[in-house]
Amino acid sequence: MENYFYNDGEMKQSEGQFEITYYLEGNIVTRTRVYDLIKKEVLPDDTVYRIQRQLWSDPTKGTSSYSFSGHEAVIRAVAQPGTDAIEILVIGETFIQSVKSTATYFVISRSKRIKQQVFCELTTSKYSMW
Repeated sequence: MENYFYNDGEMKQSEGQFEITYYLEGNIVTRTRVYDLIKKEVLPDDTVYRIQRQLWSDPTKGTSSYSFSGHEAVIRAVAQPGTDAIEILVIGETFIQSVKSTATYFVISRSKRIKQQVFCELTTSKYSMW
């Protein structure tokens, strides 16, 4: 859907290159598969995100004042996918968005959820390269 890469003072929109699969269980989201659409290969990944259940927008809050104000309940989770990176993942009913930040660049991506399986496996459509 939308992918942006910021580096050296410039924000650039990019075409999606990856299909990413997430697995949701309890208070953990795990990125289990990254498929490179250009190279046609699977890249190994086991990044673990911790769901932030204390946020008002969390679906487990039920009928909070947040949901009454017309906002969609979303799952938000935080991970450290590298030695100098922080990533925030937002999972809504129809989308997954991600913000990844390092000391030298950051990436903002918003992708369409293309399927949801019984075990809460979430797969995004095209994702930007980072």
